[in-house]
Amino acid sequence: MSNFSILERVEKYSILSMAGALILSYPLGFYLVYIGRMSEQALSYSFKPITFFIAGIPLPFNVSVPIGYLFFSLWTIYIMLGFLGLKMKISNQRPFLKASYAFAILFVINNLIEILQERLGIEIGSLQRTDPLRDFTSYSLAPLTEEIGFRITIIGLVVIIMLTGKLKMSDLLKLLWHPKVENPSDKRYLYFVILGSAVIFGLAHIFGGWKLGKFTEATFFGIFAGILYIKYSLIAPILLHWSFNYVLTSYHYLSSFFQKELYESIFTYFSYLIGITLLFTYFIKKLRVIQQRRKT
Repeated sequence: MSNFSILERVEKYSILSMAGALILSYPLGFYLVYIGRMSEQALSYSFKPITFFIAGIPLPFNVSVPIGYLFFSLWTIYIMLGFLGLKMKISNQRPFLKASYAFAILFVINNLIEILQERLGIEIGSLQRTDPLRDFTSYSLAPLTEEIGFRITIIGLVVIIMLTGKLKMSDLLKLLWHPKVENPSDKRYLYFVILGSAVIFGLAHIFGGWKLGKFTEATFFGIFAGILYIKYSLIAPILLHWSFNYVLTSYHYLSSFFQKELYESIFTYFSYLIGITLLFTYFIKKLRVIQQRRKT
């Protein structure tokens, strides 16, 4: 067996392991909310307002939904998106696995950014905590509202404008789901749009209550999410966002519920291990490509 095939296998099983840990959070979150009763009274509370975003601009709607129903609806949506992300192939890749890959790598990058910013005295801050279930529901809602507001209504709409007159209206609308461009100059322009949407996403976190250090993390996330969006459709960035919000919160509250930090620590160190492994395989593969080009 060649070294390259070993590298491919290490990458493949690392991604599958990360995906498995993410999938495990589905029953964990359901257990904490509906069986473990992490906040029994809050199940009947109303969640309002629900804030949507259009091109990065927040639009709060004063609708009132019982938290128990809202969380279950979100949980069901993510179950369906996870199933689709594992079943379907886009650009010959499964979106759930690409989101798992991106999550592990970004998890390591974010923690390196945090360490660097702490040494420089740049604070990230945190959002004000309320009831655990309300917070959990809010974190679970964000991947849908924010990916619509910062990916679809910025990147997707720009692609539609770029291709208006070249495609039928039905094909243009499909670009909101998967904004593909073929022209090389359009692709280069699209990456600038991704960067712009990522910067807007970073600034939105500052105006949303975080401190300056969050801008870097959120901007890096926005770049990853934008690239996933144009390559593997809207499912991939939503699942990446879900991994950071719902999944990390599930493991955090699991530790709090049983008053054992072990559960969260295991997931954290496991994610570090997978992320570092995937970064290593990525750079080794890139080096080999460079070496092959030099030989030719």
